[in-house]
Amino acid sequence: MNIYNIILNTWTTVVSSTYVVPSKRKSACMAFRLPYAYIYGGVDANGVQGDLWRFNFGNNTYSKISEFDPTTNAYCMADEEKFKVIGGLAKYGRQSEVAFLYNFYSGNWEYYNQSSIASSEGLSLLSVDFEFFLGGHNEYNYLSRFSYYYDFQDSIKKKTNDLIYLPGYTYFNTSIYYFGGGYYLSEYLIFSYLPMPSFGKVDMTNVCRSLGCKVQCSKGFYMENKICKICPPGTYAEGIGNLECTKCPKGCYNPYEGAGSLRQCYPCKEGAFNDKLGARFCKICPPNHYCPAGSQKIYDLENNKNLVVSIQPKIYESSYSSQWTVIFQLLGYGSICCVLIAAFCFQKLKNIVRRIDYFNTSHNYKIGDRIQIQNTFTGGQFTIILIGSGFIIFVSICVVYLLDNITEVKTLMPLVILENYAESFKANIDVNFELKNYGDSCIENQTFFRTQLYSTHCSTNIYAVANNIDKASSTLKCYKNTDNTCIVGYHCTDCEINLDSNLKLTLIEKLSYATGILVNVTSDSSIPESSSTVAMQISPDAGNIFIGPSPTEFYFTMTPSYFETTLSNFPSKLTGYHVSSVSSPKPGSQNMIEDISIATQLSVKLNFFRASTGLYTSRYEKQSLLMLISGLFGILSGLTGLVGLVMCQFENIIIKKKDIPLKKKGLKSIIINGKICMMNFGFYNVENNNRCLESEPNAKNPESTEFSLRSQIKRFDLINPI
Repeated sequence: MNIYNIILNTWTTVVSSTYVVPSKRKSACMAFRLPYAYIYGGVDANGVQGDLWRFNFGNNTYSKISEFDPTTNAYCMADEEKFKVIGGLAKYGRQSEVAFLYNFYSGNWEYYNQSSIASSEGLSLLSVDFEFFLGGHNEYNYLSRFSYYYDFQDSIKKKTNDLIYLPGYTYFNTSIYYFGGGYYLSEYLIFSYLPMPSFGKVDMTNVCRSLGCKVQCSKGFYMENKICKICPPGTYAEGIGNLECTKCPKGCYNPYEGAGSLRQCYPCKEGAFNDKLGARFCKICPPNHYCPAGSQKIYDLENNKNLVVSIQPKIYESSYSSQWTVIFQLLGYGSICCVLIAAFCFQKLKNIVRRIDYFNTSHNYKIGDRIQIQNTFTGGQFTIILIGSGFIIFVSICVVYLLDNITEVKTLMPLVILENYAESFKANIDVNFELKNYGDSCIENQTFFRTQLYSTHCSTNIYAVANNIDKASSTLKCYKNTDNTCIVGYHCTDCEINLDSNLKLTLIEKLSYATGILVNVTSDSSIPESSSTVAMQISPDAGNIFIGPSPTEFYFTMTPSYFETTLSNFPSKLTGYHVSSVSSPKPGSQNMIEDISIATQLSVKLNFFRASTGLYTSRYEKQSLLMLISGLFGILSGLTGLVGLVMCQFENIIIKKKDIPLKKKGLKSIIINGKICMMNFGFYNVENNNRCLESEPNAKNPESTEFSLRSQIKRFDLINPI
């Protein structure tokens, strides 16, 4: 099979990529419905055949669909629903006068009413509304002088003077142009192996005028005021019988008039864009901006190279913030200070503080005095410090226990060991394919789903196939955003990845191409509040677009993970996968924009490799409730003892400071009294001095008296030595 590109002026040979092909044959009929070509019947070395083959231009493969009546030299037509076979020669070379069709949806053959066509290999014009035949031969015995018109209700047969068979022909505007054909000398004297050097046309306007039919404009034309007019540049008209031309979509252009297919709306080249429908040319991308092929708008300058983004679950971190605890503690101790200061300033508050003394049995007492339980102001102050500090510590510890009492441990272990915890590793996996500047509709009914974020109805020519992936169910959703990006979402429920699993997305719409592909794979990671995500992007070579049979491949490693916990607020024994990239994406088929008419299909293949190791994650409490209660008892008891000890030291310091001036005053009084005794009594002995000392007011202090006596005795010994 060869295809000619009128833009590049080149021929391209299409070679099948499989060994399953039709046998070598001649006189088969062929019909096109891109991206497929259908071939039926013909004659090979084994005789007349009745097999129907389909060639897929997307992957360059043949597939045998079905078999029916052996037929050769027939007329054929194909649309989205059915394939028609009309007339031709039957198995033994007899002229066939039947018509039958194959329904692609039901897979069944059936005959349908059709006027008898007693000829083969003449001119034909087939549409969904009518069928027209002219000329041809009858078993190569004689030529047909009749034309047939059938509108599926009435049939018209009329004799003509034209003898035409085996020509090459096409329908343009309102005329059938034909060239060549088989040689003949008369109606009954034909030489099919010799060519006829002829060129002519059949004006369907005149034909319909004589037959009483309604003329139909060819593709690339539209009817206006009963006149067929050619579609202007920037538009196209597919099929026959169009009443208007369709504008080329945004991001595309068409510089030629008479375009008969959407494929003649070419994507803007890299460095250009088009933001309007029906454009004849594309606009040049302004400086410092980026416009990939097929752009509908300009983009800020960015790095359009391959991109890999990985978002993985992090080590567990509680929502607890020590900042609030510190603020609470500062406020608490500040409140204690305010209460203590207020107690010094207000007598009533001071009395209240004295009454709440918790340490009334722990105050310092003088040696030899009676122990007496009494409430002091100092004891009340330290009681307030004890209560406030205890409350602050209690609240702080409880807050930490409630909000920051979880520890997470991760361990990477061989999968054979991790399988002892879980029999299988299943997870919900979401895959998003983003096809940049996608050329076709993407969804089944673009008008109906325009306001919806996602449609459960992708185009019928978009499908995903998962291989070697065990799953409970899967769904496919499609959406096309304002940037002309086709987003295809594949959701897999309870998926289990095996050793070599893959997922292939295939798009075989009329213009399934993309100027960039981004794949986002997200999997449940077994950790309750997080998932594992890897996104990878690839762009085609400069001046090319992704279109053709070979898929663009992405490679991912799926690491099984298992989660368990002893905490009641987390689910336990969960499984999942951690996703990581293996290597850079491998680009698939790429073609130049000018080759879009001969290339079709866009496919993306994701290869999943299950790792030989697994991730084990465990969460547990840092401390139990029993440990918390025991710790609180110990802390509060220790705090009570510590505050009491500090209070005793504080009181001891206060008492010592009060005794210093008393000691100085007592010594001075003793000296003065000694002199008085010497003047009054005239002798020096200890007894008189003791009497004198006992008469002094400071004699009530035993320590001071003892110190004074010892000093006086020494003095008396020096004055009156023995």
